Amino acid sequence: MGATVRRFLAGAGLDPAACRLVPLSGGITNRNYRVDCGERSSVLRVGGARVGLLGIDRAREAACARTAARLGLAPAVEASAPRDRLLLTRFVKGSMLTPRRAGRPAALRRIASALRRVHELPRFPGRFSAFDTVRRYDRLARLRGVRIPLGGKRALSLMRRIEAAAAP
Repeated sequence: MGATVRRFLAGAGLDPAACRLVPLSGGITNRNYRVDCGERSSVLRVGGARVGLLGIDRAREAACARTAARLGLAPAVEASAPRDRLLLTRFVKGSMLTPRRAGRPAALRRIASALRRVHELPRFPGRFSAFDTVRRYDRLARLRGVRIPLGGKRALSLMRRIEAAAAP
């Protein structure tokens, strides 16, 4: 555990010397850990160093996570340090939602209810466009010489049609 993480945990009211970090699987741009400190368990998300290339705004992400938590849609945010790319949330025991389980009627009702609640939320800070994100990633990939998969141009063309059809 590095000094920045130790300071962050201490600032969140935890004793870093008494905490055990257990790596969690998953995460594309992050490393995730369950932090066990006595009876308290949290999740520490350590953001990747170069996520700025992807346009990820960690301060906005923390604000959105706090709003979602207040409305019961996400775990409580215990601490955040956007500059250090750190986020600490309450650990919620559960299991992964598989496609098979998600297709069950009870699960579909819960998913639909959660989505309805998300769409009823007040506006989150900032703006997000999946279409702009895909265009930005495409430009970045091309600038860095990434080979675009077969069908990439067709997918972007289809995306433009979807975006036009979805425009207000």
